[in-house]
Amino acid sequence: MGKATIFAGAAFALILQTAAAAADDADCTPKLLSSLPLIAESDGRYAVDVAIDGAPHRLLLATTSAHSVFFQDFTEGAGLHQHELPERKTFYVLQSKAVGIAVADTLSIAGNTANNVQALVIKNSYAPDAQVVGALGADLLSGFDVDIDFKGAKVNLYAANPCEGKPVYWSKTYTDLAFDGDAGFSVPMTLDGKTLAVRIDTLIPHSQMRMDIANEYFGLTEASPGIVQTGIDDTNHLPVYRYPFGALAAGGLAISKPAIALEGYADAEHCDGKRHSDFGPVPGTHRFHTCHNGGDMSLGMLDLKPTHMYIAYRARRVYLSVASN
Repeated sequence: MGKATIFAGAAFALILQTAAAAADDADCTPKLLSSLPLIAESDGRYAVDVAIDGAPHRLLLATTSAHSVFFQDFTEGAGLHQHELPERKTFYVLQSKAVGIAVADTLSIAGNTANNVQALVIKNSYAPDAQVVGALGADLLSGFDVDIDFKGAKVNLYAANPCEGKPVYWSKTYTDLAFDGDAGFSVPMTLDGKTLAVRIDTLIPHSQMRMDIANEYFGLTEASPGIVQTGIDDTNHLPVYRYPFGALAAGGLAISKPAIALEGYADAEHCDGKRHSDFGPVPGTHRFHTCHNGGDMSLGMLDLKPTHMYIAYRARRVYLSVASN
């Protein structure tokens, strides 16, 4: 196949015409299209079963990643068609730089099938489960409203609902947040009295914040009381710290003692949404400075697991509550 001139990830966002038709209905009752099991991986992330060109596979759930991805070894082994990336375009997913675009004839999610599906290809094939061959992103999922019951280990796919607040069926109390899709699907939340743009990221086990952001908002440095270094990041060779934050809150939802990994250096270059690097502490390595895709921090699965989350992509809202008993 010829060289791609654009990356058309959004072109297949509406998987089913029936889902689009249902969304235009004046009835605000949520319309369940299908359900599928939510599979817990050993590293704290979650995956779902799919069929790619008719064969069963598993993809990590990447609800707020703009692009779905396939691992390169899977792409080559399955004989998928591949395109080059558009000129002067760079994409990073799972901390890996995309090396191309793969095209599957079909991809099915719980019986809902998309044709001519494009996904970024990345070399990093790390996954705790050998069945995992990539990640399922918002380019595919945004054709639905996605209801994730972490405690019940289930994902429900609903027709996109235009009615604000109506999708919440599992609880009388919930937090309704507007997300900024242009800033990495970030939502406003308060951490110990400071309002931050928080990116909800189902691809990371632990919540993350850059150390220079912690310095900007909370005056923290590597030598601050309560700061403890817990290790070195394997990818970027950056130091990782922990600090006993009190609570991350939004509306009536509060996550007590969030487990936030503080990465990097308090004196790092100020976050401007771009990727920078300089020489790292390990000879021959670089340390990278980059925003968390538009947010001040990323909220990972360890802190998300006690919640029930409903993402209304078309309405650009996310509904969160404590998981029901």
